Amino acid sequence: MMDLGSKEEERKTVSLHRLYLDPNNFRFIDKADYVKVSDEKIKDAQIQKRTRRFISGTNNEEIDDLIRSYKTNGYLPVDQIQARPLDDSSYLVIEGNRRITALKYLEERFEAGDDIGNLNPSIFAKVPIIITRGVDESHYKILMGLKHISGNKKWPSINQAQLLRTLLNEGMTKQEIKDALGISTVTLNRYLKSLALVDQYKDSELGDQFRSEKFNIFSEVIKQPKIMFWLGWDDYEAKAKNVFNLNRFFSWISSEDDLQLDGDDDVVKTLEPIINRGDDIRELAQLISDEKLLEKMELSRSISQAYLASDKISSDKFSNSLEIIEKQLGDAFNFVNYANDESKEKLKSIRRKFEGLLTTQGSSEVLVNRDIKRDIFIRYTDSHFSSINVENYKRLKTLSLNNLNRINLIGGDNNSGKSSLLEAVYLLCILNDIFSFTEIFRRRGKFFNDLPSLWLAKQISGKKSVSGVFDGKSVSSSFNTSNENDDFDKSSYLTSIYLESFIGNARFDSRLRLFENKDSQAFFPQILNLCNVKYSSPFSIHNREDLIASHERSIETKAIDKILDFIKNKIDKDIQNIELTGEGDTQRFLVSHKHFKEAIDITQFGDGLQRVFHIALLFASAQNGILLIDEIENAIHHDLYIEFTRFIEEMASDFNVQLFITSHSKECINSFFINGNTNNNISAYRLIEQDGNLVCLYTEGSRFGRLIENFDADLRG
Repeated sequence: MMDLGSKEEERKTVSLHRLYLDPNNFRFIDKADYVKVSDEKIKDAQIQKRTRRFISGTNNEEIDDLIRSYKTNGYLPVDQIQARPLDDSSYLVIEGNRRITALKYLEERFEAGDDIGNLNPSIFAKVPIIITRGVDESHYKILMGLKHISGNKKWPSINQAQLLRTLLNEGMTKQEIKDALGISTVTLNRYLKSLALVDQYKDSELGDQFRSEKFNIFSEVIKQPKIMFWLGWDDYEAKAKNVFNLNRFFSWISSEDDLQLDGDDDVVKTLEPIINRGDDIRELAQLISDEKLLEKMELSRSISQAYLASDKISSDKFSNSLEIIEKQLGDAFNFVNYANDESKEKLKSIRRKFEGLLTTQGSSEVLVNRDIKRDIFIRYTDSHFSSINVENYKRLKTLSLNNLNRINLIGGDNNSGKSSLLEAVYLLCILNDIFSFTEIFRRRGKFFNDLPSLWLAKQISGKKSVSGVFDGKSVSSSFNTSNENDDFDKSSYLTSIYLESFIGNARFDSRLRLFENKDSQAFFPQILNLCNVKYSSPFSIHNREDLIASHERSIETKAIDKILDFIKNKIDKDIQNIELTGEGDTQRFLVSHKHFKEAIDITQFGDGLQRVFHIALLFASAQNGILLIDEIENAIHHDLYIEFTRFIEEMASDFNVQLFITSHSKECINSFFINGNTNNNISAYRLIEQDGNLVCLYTEGSRFGRLIENFDADLRG
């Protein structure tokens, strides 16, 4: 039972050195190396050092916002620091650990002689705190819960759940917890059940794979009655009792070792989990009662493949979607008097999407637009491409890239085929995506709007094909043109483009009919990309929608903060922010700058700033996939090469992106090897002509770095 007796609050100021960080803070007790600390050991220097590392994160990334705020605005005691006495002269921080950690960091910087901006150093000796006396431990936990469960600065779900269970274990009733924190019965029970299921996972043979990121999967399971029934969930005992199904489910959310024979050797390959996200659980709920679909999911190790194999699920989903659309259209007609120019443009976009649906049903009268949904075959991998073979693409014939690495640098003379090689890799990544296929031709041809069908038809002659190994799987893609014999209106018909791709033995294709005087027509059962893939070239028209989507993804992942910091620190210190504003076709990137009263369009700044910004945006949307950068040095000043190459290597690591980069600048290429990062994750290639054919010569990154240092080696030739 919580002690709700009298309490006394004391406000005072104390030296920062007398405030100790809480090593048992619920923000990080789910970390693998967390160990509960008693009051007697809290002041230990090693304990405090470890706690500070937990709170601040790598390179202070978890407190960087507070550091910048303090340096800009000074210390603003908007939220009070809550503490309790440890002894007569020291206090344990209960609420405000991040703020105290940021102040301790800035105090160290100040003592080292660094600039701390507008922060008054007197705060280090007089930090305002509130001490509550006459309460038990539950009071402090309720205090944290009000801020980080009910309040506006929420902890991750697993930390919220752990706090709720601790309150229950310490004697509070469920009703007292709900009343104290203002949460619902549903929320409380879902968190408690999720933790109970997590406990069963931790106790299993696969339990060592639990990470806090998996908690959302368990939380979604609790929301699905069909899965809970399948697991044999017992509310009274708070556990799943169908042990066979439970262990089967645990295997779906865990990686698995697969023993394979490679020549005379046994090779153990790690297979990624079938279920990686909470969203997968909602799809699983529709499969859980069909054993054949579950077996297909296990065999393919893909919930998407099993989901697509269910005709009934797909049919029901499509029918439900049509019913929703029909209802919404009825509502729109009721308010048609409120239509304006903006809504007319939206209606045009909606109409094109309807036309796309008709095309996939066999209609030959309409054009599918580029907004079609794309499925990603591999959403996460550690290995990416290990090899690529260009059998035939433009000037490239039987050209191989082996020993591929995280960073793959491709040098060569002008017109040696570097850009064509990047295009070939891109075409392999997009598989049967006919819209991305035509987009690469549109950008290459520098067409602002639609791509002329007659021009496109002339660009393609003969069969082009590329293959490779991605995540240990064989992948191939090819395209060619051929006239169709099907019965359709052939007036102004030019030809048809066929895309055919394979992942292992699974085949994916699409077709695009080209007409001279009317819109093209696309046909496909499903649009599939191998992985997330983005392409940056200084010689083509950027896809504005792609940049906008990448900007949104950069905000979601907080990559935008790192991008802006780089631009401010390395390009223009007076830039304050870069924001996307406007609607529809008027959306623009506007730059806030100390020397301008109003934000101005980014196009008013140098091409170098724009190129850096655009390339950096693409990392978040290429996460776990491929980013191709053509002539990376273009528009970027040579003084920035070392800093920029180090920056994109760090971004590639942060977002698990494999890079393919071309350059004809010796100075830029060399920057990758002298920027302070390890060269072990770099492969260097040189495109040269031998006996009339283009070949790709490979050099291991560390070796090439030594060649640069000792012999001034040149990747270009």
